[in-house]
Amino acid sequence: MKNIHTALFSLSSVALSAANPSQPNIILILADDMGYSDLGCYGSEIKTPHLDSLAATGLRFSQFYNAGRSCPSRSALLTGLYPHQAGVGDMLQDDGLPAYGTHLNMQCVTLAEMLKSANYHTIMSGKWHVGSEEAYWPQKRGFDDHYYSNTTTGHYFGVAEGRKYIVDGKDTDVPGEWILSGTSKYKLLKNEDGSQWYATDAITNHAMDYIKKFRETDQSKPYFLYLAYTAPHWPLHAFEEDIAKYQGTYLAGWDSLRVQRLNKMIQLGLLDEKSILTGRNELVSAWETLPDTTKVYYDRLMSVYAAMIDRMDQNIGRLLNFIRETNEIDNTVIIFLSDNGG
Repeated sequence: MKNIHTALFSLSSVALSAANPSQPNIILILADDMGYSDLGCYGSEIKTPHLDSLAATGLRFSQFYNAGRSCPSRSALLTGLYPHQAGVGDMLQDDGLPAYGTHLNMQCVTLAEMLKSANYHTIMSGKWHVGSEEAYWPQKRGFDDHYYSNTTTGHYFGVAEGRKYIVDGKDTDVPGEWILSGTSKYKLLKNEDGSQWYATDAITNHAMDYIKKFRETDQSKPYFLYLAYTAPHWPLHAFEEDIAKYQGTYLAGWDSLRVQRLNKMIQLGLLDEKSILTGRNELVSAWETLPDTTKVYYDRLMSVYAAMIDRMDQNIGRLLNFIRETNEIDNTVIIFLSDNGG
């Protein structure tokens, strides 16, 4: 189980077509805090048909390594270096050491900077988290376009106080009154048509809008899209219509679910048939010992978490349909992975 324990932190699936030998578009999709077995194609009960399709028609990795936390993993992904070489050995805290800083250092080159030199138009939509200060935002590190957040989302239906809402390199003010929730404050956001804004949807919408805008002026130049979702990172926020798909699914409990997922992963060929479960965490109670009210509570939590992944997959499906409609699917490399485990 040693290798599987390592692989729990990340997953990746790739779809590649060589129908067009010219420079391909590249779409790099990153999930946030998603466990290794949280997609259907990796053993989950969560519905992820679009990612499952990518896995079925491309490559699915059964061993994949990252740095185990958000900032270091992203710094390694964006630079091809060990996190400490890029200056982000921890979570953007200044420890007074060169390898433990608050941003990507200036001795490294980002994917966006390299691809710009190779004639790519570079787009980012989503979570940055490798430099909170404006001097280190995406458009200062090679991206032509950037939407949304310099750190983790604080609210999926709006903006949390203290977390910047960045559009094209500018800290954008959000109208409305602050709403107090516990000890934190947030503002709800609405879409232009008045419907409820949701971070996962907005990240996808802006990515497609950037591509549309770019293609209006340039039909031949390739693009690189770094689509960094905040889902399914906390806080647990989802639409009721998505939660309803899973409500009650998790009343069987974590002990049962672990066995169910293990068996499916063996069937999928991700694990050796002799693989066995590690023991339950000693700090976690046996499911059968919990009162019914507690079981209902945990079922709700997991249903929301599942709904967040479901919504991300829906959005990836929208993006794939958009790429097909623009007739660029046969010349686009699509990579999906997670920054670290749940």
